[in-house]
Amino acid sequence: FSMNSTVPDLSAMQALCHANRATLLVDVAHDLGAIGEEGLGFLGEQGMVGQVDLVIGAFSKSFASNGGFVAGRVRGLHQALIAFAGPLTFSNALSPVQAAVVNAALDIIRAPEGARRRARLMENAQHLRGGMAACGFGVLGQPSAIVPVAIGETRVARQMTRAALSFGGLVNLVEHPAVARNQSRWRLQVMADHTHEQISRFVAIAAAAREAVEGGSDSFARPEQEKGEV
Repeated sequence: FSMNSTVPDLSAMQALCHANRATLLVDVAHDLGAIGEEGLGFLGEQGMVGQVDLVIGAFSKSFASNGGFVAGRVRGLHQALIAFAGPLTFSNALSPVQAAVVNAALDIIRAPEGARRRARLMENAQHLRGGMAACGFGVLGQPSAIVPVAIGETRVARQMTRAALSFGGLVNLVEHPAVARNQSRWRLQVMADHTHEQISRFVAIAAAAREAVEGGSDSFARPEQEKGEV
């Protein structure tokens, strides 16, 4: 779950669903292509490929396109999608160009280049998580391309976000009702193409933003400006 970077025991959840005549749906939008030796996400990491009732995913992350997919082992799913799915009924289906982009991305994911990029992505995620933790931030969940950082009180989180943006950082603030009240967090996103220098620079910005808010500043200057740098 991307708000907490948590991963469930999929095998146990599927067994529980079968025991109670329920259907398990797993969203692989954030991990497919980006996690695991073959890019199969946490389904692959847990040996659950082809074992889950329903799998849905988006092409807007690792596959560089809009759109998505549904796959499943549920009887009647194919017929239900044909009858009721909007992209098959109206005019918002993928274009041939978008389908070609998704196929090209899939080729990269399956190739040695994909393995190298996933390794760099995980290295960068660990670098960001370690840097934020070393500065006293609470980093949530398991390592992935999404790094949730606990901030807490909504008022403080908004002020810190404003400060970070003014310092040149790019952060996504998540607050209630997406998370519990006063458990706001930054939902940071790292890429394979980020450098360690860029990540370390962001960590410094995050620390400066917190310091500015704790110091009660209403005027946020970039950290390098405070040091007299251009």
